[in-house]
Amino acid sequence: DKIGKDVDFEASLQTLRGFDSDIYLEAIEIRSAMELNIQEGNIKISELCQRRYAFPLTIGIGLLVLQQLTGITGIMFYNTSIFKSAGISDAEVASLGLAGVQVLMTGVIVWLMDKAGRRLLLMISSGGMAASLFLIGIAFYLKSHIITTVSYLSQYLVAFNWCYC
Repeated sequence: DKIGKDVDFEASLQTLRGFDSDIYLEAIEIRSAMELNIQEGNIKISELCQRRYAFPLTIGIGLLVLQQLTGITGIMFYNTSIFKSAGISDAEVASLGLAGVQVLMTGVIVWLMDKAGRRLLLMISSGGMAASLFLIGIAFYLKSHIITTVSYLSQYLVAFNWCYC
């Protein structure tokens, strides 16, 4: 479906770069990259077992497993129930507040990722998430003993935990 769209491609590139820009060399570079991509595009599953793909594949699968093991999906899915069992009277408003924190922290994380780098941010956030999930578990375990304190602690930790994911 990309074949025969050279005119559209060049027009889009010219619009993107400005009408006074010379796009000739960049267009050639893009075309050669596309041709190389088409030639190398058919990767077989057996090729993924090669030694050169071991590290990136391990990192990718490891990140997926880490995301599932953190439990943030369950917390976000059941946050209204969690807030209710933590003793918050208006759990829906607390859920909206959590969504607001989520949007705000996404912007902060994007900015922070540019400054600190992904690796450092991943290590710090994984540690913070593990600690806050542990504290959430303790808070709900002790809930029957100290209901008021746990209510405030649970609210804080659920919001704090999201900041790290």
